[in-house]
Amino acid sequence: MSAGLEVHSTRGRPALHEAALRLRHAAYLHHGHLEPRADGRFDDAHDALDDAESLLCTLDGQPVGTIRALRRAAGAPLHRLLCHAAFPDEVAAAVGDAPAIEFCRFAVHPGCGGPAFLRVKVALLKAALAIVATEGFRLAVASVRDEHLRFY
Repeated sequence: MSAGLEVHSTRGRPALHEAALRLRHAAYLHHGHLEPRADGRFDDAHDALDDAESLLCTLDGQPVGTIRALRRAAGAPLHRLLCHAAFPDEVAAAVGDAPAIEFCRFAVHPGCGGPAFLRVKVALLKAALAIVATEGFRLAVASVRDEHLRFY
């Protein structure tokens, strides 16, 4: 990883989790994908799941990117995956009863441009793939909507 660029799990780290939610809000708001929220956070019910985890990328200690991992155990309800809400038939066919992990709510700080933008995205995706490998998932999904392509 580049000097000054680090990826942190927010599990059990409330201050980092709060920073990830605020960064997510700023990025989605900046790109017109979200109405302003009074609390300045972009979270949903999936963030409260016991096995949900946000990763926060920092550059020289400042939050610059985030991505969320949603884990689904074998046979658990498909609605544990955010993509199921948008693509229920496709997700049911692709995932079935298998354990799966979804990466979603990818966001890069609106002020992060140029080469740093790509470095942040690569660092987060490498950290996401490390989770897949270390936890033994054979299926990882992401439901990227056209309007969110800039984040991915």
